[in-house]
Amino acid sequence: VLRRIGTQTRLGSRSRGTRAGIGDVLLGVQVGVATLVMMLAILLVQSYRQVASVDPGFEPESLYALAVEPPGPAHADGQSAQPIINTYTAMLESLARTPGVANAGMVSYMPLAPGGLGSPYRSAGEAIDSGKPPDLASVRNVSEDYFQTMGITLIAGRGLRSTDERGSLRVGLINRALADDIRGKLPGVRSVRELEMRYGDGSSWFTIVGVVESVRQTDLRKSPLPEVYLPYRQTLWQNDAYLTVRLHPEANVSAEALRQVVHAVDPRILIGKHGPGNAILDDNQVGSQALASAFVLFALLTLMLAVTGVYAVTHSMIRQRRFEFGVRLAVGATHASLKRMALLRTLKPCLVGMLFALVAVRFWFAALLEPALYETDIHNLPVRAFVLISLLFATGLAAYWPARNVARTEPLEALRDH
Repeated sequence: VLRRIGTQTRLGSRSRGTRAGIGDVLLGVQVGVATLVMMLAILLVQSYRQVASVDPGFEPESLYALAVEPPGPAHADGQSAQPIINTYTAMLESLARTPGVANAGMVSYMPLAPGGLGSPYRSAGEAIDSGKPPDLASVRNVSEDYFQTMGITLIAGRGLRSTDERGSLRVGLINRALADDIRGKLPGVRSVRELEMRYGDGSSWFTIVGVVESVRQTDLRKSPLPEVYLPYRQTLWQNDAYLTVRLHPEANVSAEALRQVVHAVDPRILIGKHGPGNAILDDNQVGSQALASAFVLFALLTLMLAVTGVYAVTHSMIRQRRFEFGVRLAVGATHASLKRMALLRTLKPCLVGMLFALVAVRFWFAALLEPALYETDIHNLPVRAFVLISLLFATGLAAYWPARNVARTEPLEALRDH
């Protein structure tokens, strides 16, 4: 009898084997995708947290910025720029007198905001190599109170002054990154103060009078680049800029109040985008935050699908092999051993899928994913361990729940039903 039952079991298992093989592949793919997406989600969240902790180089708290455009030519030079300079001076003086305002400044391009201007540069004493193009520095027009308003530290020399205007010695400040670059090219130079900066062609540009701390110009994930700050009273080249306002912590100054102060100077002044300093940081991080959030939701979805798949495959396998389990019980197998066999049968393709995902990240996806991560190791072992342990627990629990039905199998009922 047992020989005939065994023969029938082998014959019936052939058709089930094909279906089981396809099910194992699908299950392995599901769990592998869940492993991959969960790892990416955790890494992207870690990357976002790293970006959020970056020091932008200025103090965003109690800071407010307004994009303004006084009437006049878009690109000013010489005498045509003087009326625009006078308008900016009047706006800054009016804002500084406003109750609740601690400082007011002006900058041609706000850090971490769209826009910018660059210029080739050389320092005095640097050889002009015709075969090598000059380096590029970001250039900003600023007022003398801009750095105090933004909370940018002056680390050497003096700041800009209201006397740095047209007709006086052309001066400017540079950031730490540019100072380090100059020292690297001119090893004998200890101090960059009073050093003359030149344009890329070697012609005179301005004299360095101070060095300020570097600021993240375009992206919190990118290191500060060489940067030059020129006094707006001396070298204004465009009419649109940003007004920066530092408010007292306890002050309650509305955006409308600041707009009214600006329009009191000249109602023709156009006011564009404006908002608090924290909004500037938030706008710069919105891409990283959105990507991390999307992958977290996708990871939860793939995890749910993987758990559902494990449960369905285990439940289906136990129903299809009920007769086999009855035979094994009849010849002496225990319910515990059959339950263990059912669990291992389901978890093997899951483990293969997890292993395949780890190999895929290691050899295929690393080069694609690393640019999207900021100071986050894609081969982070704790992340891998956490994902594997979490998935093993989730899939094991999903497989254990239907596998308990093996304990309810009665040999005679299984054989009679067959």
